[in-house]
Amino acid sequence: MAYSISSMNKVILIGRLGADPELKYTPN
Repeated sequence: MAYSISSMNKVILIGRLGADPELKYTPN
């Protein structure tokens, strides 16, 4: 369980940062 959650969190974080970093700064 812990490994799965950790892996998913990494994928989500990397996905968000890699996909559209602008969304993080602009409230769209």
